[in-house]
Amino acid sequence: MFKRSRHLLCCLVLLLQLSSTCGADATYLQPDSVYLGDITQLVVEYDSGIPSLYSLDTSALQADFEVIDKESRIFRLAATGDANEVVHRMQWRLHLLPRRIGSLSVPALSFSDKSTSPLTLEVAPVPPSLQASRQVFVEMKADNQAPYLGQQTQITMQLYRNTALTDGRLFEPQTGDARVHRQLQEKSYRVSRNGHSFEVLERGFALFPRNAGELHLTPVNYRGSIEASSADSKTESAIPVRNILRRSKPLSLQVRNPPAEFSGRFW
Repeated sequence: MFKRSRHLLCCLVLLLQLSSTCGADATYLQPDSVYLGDITQLVVEYDSGIPSLYSLDTSALQADFEVIDKESRIFRLAATGDANEVVHRMQWRLHLLPRRIGSLSVPALSFSDKSTSPLTLEVAPVPPSLQASRQVFVEMKADNQAPYLGQQTQITMQLYRNTALTDGRLFEPQTGDARVHRQLQEKSYRVSRNGHSFEVLERGFALFPRNAGELHLTPVNYRGSIEASSADSKTESAIPVRNILRRSKPLSLQVRNPPAEFSGRFW
């Protein structure tokens, strides 16, 4: 009888260990359907008595998603049970940009001795009606594509939109080996392009190259939200709130050495 009870106890302990390693407490997408060019959040949560965040391996996502950023936090929950055990909720929020249209598999991710549940994200093309009425795009340009070493070059960033945006932020490019003088003033004006009226937010900075050769500027990024209007809600494919990412094209400058005829000490 004792041996049988001990055997049952060992089996129970083994089952508890297996159940604790089979998956995270909660894994979900917010939202679970997006348009191409929009962002979704993969949320991973689990409860633990020990407040510790493990490393989350996201390499499996790279095939179909770009991981824009990753947030992690720990919440202290109310004590539970007669023992007044304090429970901590661990949470990751991964901001994902899908790379293509279709039903994209979000594979299981591993951390510590746990793993997340696989999910599916539906990615649809932007309907033609929204392409016309909800346009947002970013451009970047330089007033001189081939400046001399140390010569001031004006870089202009422009956000075009014909719809209301909320919670938006324009991220400046990385400028490589150059000195940058940021200009605090912004311009707002309206333009007409391809038969559509756009409101433009313009920001700029002065750039001074430090070395001759190619100077590469990464794209300007804009992240914000588009809320669906009452007209959008009448369509079956309407998504209430769209979290978007828009990028300009990158920019390359060909920085020249001082002219051969220059003979002064300072350039």
